[in-house]
Amino acid sequence: MSITLDWYDEAHSILIWRYDKVWTWDELVAISRSQAALVADIPHLVSIVHDFHQTQSLPERFLARLPLILPPHLERPANISDITVIVGLSGALLRTAQIVSRVFMQVQFAETIEEAAELIINQVGRPTSSSQERDAA
Repeated sequence: MSITLDWYDEAHSILIWRYDKVWTWDELVAISRSQAALVADIPHLVSIVHDFHQTQSLPERFLARLPLILPPHLERPANISDITVIVGLSGALLRTAQIVSRVFMQVQFAETIEEAAELIINQVGRPTSSSQERDAA
């Protein structure tokens, strides 16, 4: 698969989507569904980082098809946070992503995954494990 999902941290609070040089629309739809299964049992919010460092171009008709993988067309898991960060874009791809951000959903941009994680942690904080929550109560 040309798009993979990887956890950034052991707490499973940040999920990284990694895109290869070339990927297809069908792969994007499939991995969107895989994300739902992957985060289903996570007891806290999960933020998303899209890593486009390797991507050379977007699939044909990407902008026209994008709404098909966003709510209400594709259900978004309740534990996915509103914070999405895109890394690794420049030039025309970055400008396209900025337009998408204004039209479809609010995203932030970073140059590295570490910078993206820092943005997320500054806004959401670090997840608290359920055992820590019980001990604090």
